[in-house]
Order: sequence, then C-alpha cells, then structure tokens
Amino acid sequence: MTHHVAVTLSRTGRLSYPERTVVNAGDKLIWKFSSEDDNKIRWTVYFHHGSPFIKEPGYPHRFEAFEVARNVQLGPFSADEPGDYKYGLKAENAVSEAKLADDDPRLIVQRS
Repeated sequence: MTHHVAVTLSRTGRLSYPERTVVNAGDKLIWKFSSEDDNKIRWTVYFHHGSPFIKEPGYPHRFEAFEVARNVQLGPFSADEPGDYKYGLKAENAVSEAKLADDDPRLIVQRS
C-alpha cells in the first residue's frame, strides 16, 4: 500500500502535516509538499535516530527536494523496518538558505 503524507507551508511559515503517520512494514511513503510562499523552497525529510528505509539504496536518513513550482513530492520509499520514528520536516528558502520551518512529526511502522 502507498501512503501520502501531505505537507503545506503557509505564507506565515507554518507547516501543516499529520502529527503521526501509521503504516505497515513494507508499505510505501510519498511526501507531497506544497507552499503558499512565492519563493523556491528546499524541502528536507530527515531521521536522526535510525530510518525505516533499510532497503533503499544507501539506507538513507535524509531526503531533499527543491520546489520548482508550488508542488513537489519525495518518494515512494519503502518503510521496511518496524519502529516509532520521530523525524524532521524542514523548509528553507532555496536561494537565501533561510530556515522557514523545522518540525518533528512521528512515523510509526507496524509489523505486518
């Protein structure tokens, strides 16, 4: 199954997203980003303490995407390692590199 995690950056710099996403091991995740900001945005999803994406090439702990239009997506990535992961969602101005928002939702990967 594929799950979509919608993340929106408001003009005031506030991120809207699900505080907690629950998936089964083996499910795929796609982060879908949108912005009300007129600037180009660098989106980052990062994991400090382990990552459920153990079968992805290079076993990544960090994913980045640059917004060329107002919408961009990262993924799909297969969440194969069960656990409760607190991860980071960061939005930065892609030109000035100024941090606009940086929040910490949870991803829960259940055994299937």
